[in-house]
Amino acid sequence: MVGVDVREDQRQRNTELAERLGCADRVRFVAGTIADAQVELGGSRRPPEASSERDPQGPDLVLALHACDTATDEALARAVRWEARWVLAAPCCHHDIAAQLRGEAAHDPYPLLTRQGILRERFADVLTDSLRAGLLRLHGYKVDVVEFVDSRHTPRNLLLRARRTDAPATEAQREEYTRMVDEWGVTPALQRLLTPAV
Repeated sequence: MVGVDVREDQRQRNTELAERLGCADRVRFVAGTIADAQVELGGSRRPPEASSERDPQGPDLVLALHACDTATDEALARAVRWEARWVLAAPCCHHDIAAQLRGEAAHDPYPLLTRQGILRERFADVLTDSLRAGLLRLHGYKVDVVEFVDSRHTPRNLLLRARRTDAPATEAQREEYTRMVDEWGVTPALQRLLTPAV
């Protein structure tokens, strides 16, 4: 198991804890973002690649807990490139889509959804995670969006649970996703990360 945290002090703390618990030979921690961390899996050190080719050393499970803003998208994109069998992501703040919605006035009949800041932020949460689920489906995953902690404890209780099926995307799924991003005039971070550079 490899844990990634952007903070070096957390890498050191977690490494020391793994040593105290006697599992340092099976659990390792690295500092960096999920997008650029050098994650050693299966005995090889592999940098992240934009290639869509399957990495045979990729993990079975990618878990992202409250990765802020587009860090969730970076984890999801890396999981897709690895073709991880399972992905569990509990998103945190969703500033990327909220900023895009703020920049453009919604067309009729939707201005009431985005005019007020707090409503725009909440709507951006739902829109962002809907589009994330849609993109994962387009990349061969069966996706469920579930509540994993009672909302009395935290409002950030949504979990994207994805299982790789390798089912090809249908034309209806592609059209549904395209209509949604076109309707709202947004380009999700996950879409940008999964689209090969031209």
